[in-house]
Amino acid sequence: MGSLKDKSIKFKLFLPILFGSILITVALLGVSSYYYMRSHRYDTEQLIEGKVDDMRSYVDALEQQALFPASVCAQMDLVKQAYAEYYKSGDLEKSSLIIENQFTKIDSVIKQNTGISARIHFHLPPARSFIRCWEEKRGDDISAFRNTVLQVSKTHKAVSGIETGRGGFVLRGIAPIFSDSGEFYGSVEVFYGIDKIVEQITSGTDQEFAIFMHTDYLDIATKLLADTSTNIDSKNKKIGDFILVQKTDSLHTEFLNANVLRLGTDSLYVFENQVHKLAVFPIKNYSGVTEGVGILQLDISDFKDNMTTAGIGIVGTTSALILFMLIFTVLFINMLIIKRIDNVRNTLDLLSDGKPVDLIDAKNSDEIGKMVSLSNQLNTRLSRLSAVADEIGKGNFTTEFEPASAEDKLGIAVVNMKNSLKSYAEDLEEKVRVRTAELNKKTEELMLKQHEIQEKNEELNQQNEEITTINETLLEKSKLIENQNQELAKKEQILAQNNFKLENTLALLTTQMQLVEQKNRDITGSLNYASRIQKAVLGSAEHISNAFAEAFVFFKSHSIVSGDFYWYHEIQSENKKILITADCTGHGVPGAFMTVIGHNFLDEIVIGNQVFEPSEILYKLDEKVKKTLKRNIGNEKVNDGMDLSVLVFDTTTNCLKYAGAKSSVFIFRGDYHREIKGSVFPIGGNDMRKKAEKKFETIVTEVQKNDMIYTFSDGFQDQFGGEKNRKYMKSRFRDFLLQISGKPVDTQKQAVETEITAWRGQNPQTDDMLIIGIRI
Repeated sequence: MGSLKDKSIKFKLFLPILFGSILITVALLGVSSYYYMRSHRYDTEQLIEGKVDDMRSYVDALEQQALFPASVCAQMDLVKQAYAEYYKSGDLEKSSLIIENQFTKIDSVIKQNTGISARIHFHLPPARSFIRCWEEKRGDDISAFRNTVLQVSKTHKAVSGIETGRGGFVLRGIAPIFSDSGEFYGSVEVFYGIDKIVEQITSGTDQEFAIFMHTDYLDIATKLLADTSTNIDSKNKKIGDFILVQKTDSLHTEFLNANVLRLGTDSLYVFENQVHKLAVFPIKNYSGVTEGVGILQLDISDFKDNMTTAGIGIVGTTSALILFMLIFTVLFINMLIIKRIDNVRNTLDLLSDGKPVDLIDAKNSDEIGKMVSLSNQLNTRLSRLSAVADEIGKGNFTTEFEPASAEDKLGIAVVNMKNSLKSYAEDLEEKVRVRTAELNKKTEELMLKQHEIQEKNEELNQQNEEITTINETLLEKSKLIENQNQELAKKEQILAQNNFKLENTLALLTTQMQLVEQKNRDITGSLNYASRIQKAVLGSAEHISNAFAEAFVFFKSHSIVSGDFYWYHEIQSENKKILITADCTGHGVPGAFMTVIGHNFLDEIVIGNQVFEPSEILYKLDEKVKKTLKRNIGNEKVNDGMDLSVLVFDTTTNCLKYAGAKSSVFIFRGDYHREIKGSVFPIGGNDMRKKAEKKFETIVTEVQKNDMIYTFSDGFQDQFGGEKNRKYMKSRFRDFLLQISGKPVDTQKQAVETEITAWRGQNPQTDDMLIIGIRI
């Protein structure tokens, strides 16, 4: 493509018009698209945010709708009568029948006051089922997963809101029950499943809804787990740290990912995907803690179609108007300018090719009309010059031709050319004759000399070829010898250097090996001595086994010294036995230091200060550990601490008191098993996930003869192994203990050793292991 100056005048006239039209069209399309997208985004975001606000208002109304009938039920005389009967007789079956027999009346009163038929559950403090009005089950302990009931039992105040249940999220309203004299009896709750909210939100609308729960709450929502493992049921889809609890049929989960769900845990997050607008927002429980997220999907296809249709109409109308103006301008310029200029250009093209041209009719007196007149004059003049040139070319130098004027340089040049050519032709004929004779003589002499030179060149070429061959052979042999000498010298130098390096390296390795062997002997000796000190501080495990009718202690340290320890003390005057198991930060030497600190503090707290309440022991120990580490390390932040289980057995009442710091215990009674979980806070340490003040609570439970109780560290369940080289996990550990709990304790200890050895295989031990089993 040539430069712009070489283009036709038609191209130069139409190019700015075309560019201008394109720029105007692009600008209009850009502005229209910008305002279309801005209006679409703003309108749809306002629409879906309004839907989310409506949903939240509906949930708030449902909370009150659940709390009101619970409050009505708490004031009913027959309910108070049933609780009074229980506290008087202690007969759970008999007293709960008062409510069961009158449930139709209770439901009628609630329906009369609220207009709904409720699902009702009565509780005994602190968190025990009194009666479920929809099934026969009663009297079971629900403290492990019903924090709302525990809060009402503690504060004696009503609670309403969302709480995680066994099947997912549940909206509850819980009211306290008091006697006529103000004595706290228990509580009653009315609740709805989350499906009621989903049904109300999506009924009769084009919106879809889904609810995801954080996987941290799967220990409570057990119905979301398969029957035989802790893997999430295939029908409940897992995305990142969230599991799908419920959704409507048309909600598309394939567009969701872990990052999108995580963005919705703190505040409302809105995004768009194809024909849907989606909002992700936090689902908070009754105390304001986020336990999951909700997904609201709104179909905006009709909205987008309407906006697109309007945009196409505007763009189409604008484009048509610009096209019409462009066509009109092109036709006008073509008719008045381009066509007339083409006529002049065609005439000049023919003249430049020397072809005869007819004169052009000059109708107008504008600039183009003047160009036409000058073109006609040029055509006439060139025709005359052509005729004169033909005569001169034929050798007719007598042809007459006169210049148009004294200013006619071309005419004067033609006359001068005719006269010059005539004189030159005459001189040239004579010179050609003389020169031809001289050239013929010179040619003969040159031919003789050329023959002589050719013979001598042939002789010289033959000699040069022989000399060149000899020189090339000598040069190649010289280079070969020189290269061989250089290679030999380099190899000798490298061999000498390598020998020197090898000798130095061998001497250095010998010295270093001796140092390492000596240090290993010193370190191993120190660790063995530290192990004897640690065993002397902790005492023998036999005094624990001897303190109970049947008991075993499985203690397997990761290194020579251990970060796990046990502690036992018996208060004979009060018929109490105190057993403590602890898992200190790390293992090996760092963990061993913490075991000595913890063991000495327990001696001081329990034996020295006579503190026997499990939760108080944890509070005192936490205070001393944090104070000691802070005093020794200063302002430097440390995470050193320990996970602890404190068990106090009352041999008179068969009562077990328990408090834990990031630990739990298992109780097995035949096929029945129970896990009692301690606080989420550790002893000491700097747990960044928990910003609230540390809280430790004593849990009291009755134990029966032949009950099997296990307290343990996390080393066994964290061991890697098996076919897929995974952790053993707590659920597998619980199932294993259930299998062996009925066997003699010596057999149990051997089974524990066999199980972990088979599971670990060739893997190294992950952590210290401590398991203590006691049969009541």
